[in-house]
Amino acid sequence: MTPLSKHFGATQIRGLNKVGDCLLPGRDDLASFSQLGCARHADRILDYMSAGDLADLKMLLTLLSFFPGFLVGWLMGFLELSSNWGTPIGAFLRFMRLGLRGLIMTLYYCDPQTNKIIGYDAKVYTADFKPAPVVQASVARSPGATT
Repeated sequence: MTPLSKHFGATQIRGLNKVGDCLLPGRDDLASFSQLGCARHADRILDYMSAGDLADLKMLLTLLSFFPGFLVGWLMGFLELSSNWGTPIGAFLRFMRLGLRGLIMTLYYCDPQTNKIIGYDAKVYTADFKPAPVVQASVARSPGATT
């Protein structure tokens, strides 16, 4: 069996799916984060992460993988409430919230199946594109200048 990610092991993927299912549990015709298998897209983002940030994310997801789902939900709710704290701890919690939410939302909405369900089609129409005319700039010479 091939690994799902070159950066994450099974433990980190389990933590990623827990956080993803907490934020995007699936409703009506939208599937949950783990049902869509959004974790398979993780390397598209992780390839561009700094080594320190990646190590921190791996440690956090490893810890969260051992939490029961309701505790992950409580943590994410706590992170949402902490956005109004003006202390250094609040800044750290906001950073953690932004990182986790950004990763989860990016992975969910980059999935082609999600885009099809929500009707998102990012095609760019260029058939009637005409390049702007090239204008030659004239160089003004000061009086008395020699060439």
